Amino acid sequence: MKMFVHFGKLSVVALLALLFSFSAFAQFRSGIEGSVNDPSGAVVPDARVTLTNVDTGVSQSVQTNAEGLFRFPSLGPGRYKLAASKQGFSTTVQENIVLLAEEIRTISLALKAGATTETVTVTAEANPIQLIEAKVAGDISAQEISQLPLPGRNIGSLISYTPGVTGTANASRNANDTDVFSLVNNPQVNANGQRGEANMFYLDNTLATSNPDPGVYNLTPNPESVQELHVTVNDYSAEYGRGSSLIIQAVTKGGTNNFHGSLFEYHQDNKLTAANFFDAGFVPVFRRNEFGGSIGGPFLRNKWFGFFSWDQKRASRPDTLSYTLETQDFVNFMKTNFPNNLSTQLVTKFPATAGHVIPGSTQTVQDLDPNFGLQAPVAGLPCTLNPPATKQIPHYPPNLPHPL
Repeated sequence: MKMFVHFGKLSVVALLALLFSFSAFAQFRSGIEGSVNDPSGAVVPDARVTLTNVDTGVSQSVQTNAEGLFRFPSLGPGRYKLAASKQGFSTTVQENIVLLAEEIRTISLALKAGATTETVTVTAEANPIQLIEAKVAGDISAQEISQLPLPGRNIGSLISYTPGVTGTANASRNANDTDVFSLVNNPQVNANGQRGEANMFYLDNTLATSNPDPGVYNLTPNPESVQELHVTVNDYSAEYGRGSSLIIQAVTKGGTNNFHGSLFEYHQDNKLTAANFFDAGFVPVFRRNEFGGSIGGPFLRNKWFGFFSWDQKRASRPDTLSYTLETQDFVNFMKTNFPNNLSTQLVTKFPATAGHVIPGSTQTVQDLDPNFGLQAPVAGLPCTLNPPATKQIPHYPPNLPHPL
């Protein structure tokens, strides 16, 4: 019986692995295509073309068609090399192919007469010009993401660096306003004379744009997990027909044959922040620490890889609350001049109170309740209701008007 249980668990794991593998294969839109020619320039049909990812060692092969053309679709961004061979010709290898997100690279391979055991290696960088479609776009690499100023570590702040983009992105003095943990991100950018509501956001070619709120996105990857940020100013592909402004594509990292990772800690506080015009020389006290790391590598070299990243924030900042309460003099005035007024009855029967708050002072939650965070929740109250709030319950009996 135990053998069958273990076999069932392994089957489930294998099935999940296959599902995720197919999903990962289909999530990319980049590709490499081209032609194979002989020394005279004539096409070479049925030549074997092998594409290898330099970082993972994963390779795939195709045969050229009758016109000598080949194509490798659904490739992720990365470094590749091509090798073409056919009987009667030496093998030609093209190295230094750097493929970006949302890019179809066209590369021509020329074969020379000779034995297939002979190899001609081309180390010059392959032609970087995209010939398939014309568009204005920019790519922000992982290195740029890690080195450019990034308020709140939100990659949306980098969108405005692309030529043709107008706006300020998510720029903010206080990172708490625009950090990666925000439920909704709405970069103040646009293009083509369109409004920001026409922007579209994708994560690994999966739509991440909010459905009820166009132009904003609800899923923001942390910078440690992003390999490339591709921003297209004008993309006329029918695939992106919903967006008439910016098409923003974030591509996440994947593991390689080598282990690699990172650790980070970012600290920000009022002592390190300059006061602006509206601060009147005083920056409110706040603390912000964001820390985490990432690691990627092979589970099985040349076949199976993984990548993991973690990002956590600990932050605090003061919130000022202002309450207006009636004084006893006002209550006496109401009793004398408007004894039958409903307002007079309310302030008399349900006097407002500020609890232990001292007017004109600054107090912490612990000043109001030393047991805050330690005592058990009050029975019958929602778990989201904090202890200071529970102290106000007696002042607001059920089914009675709210005191003025």
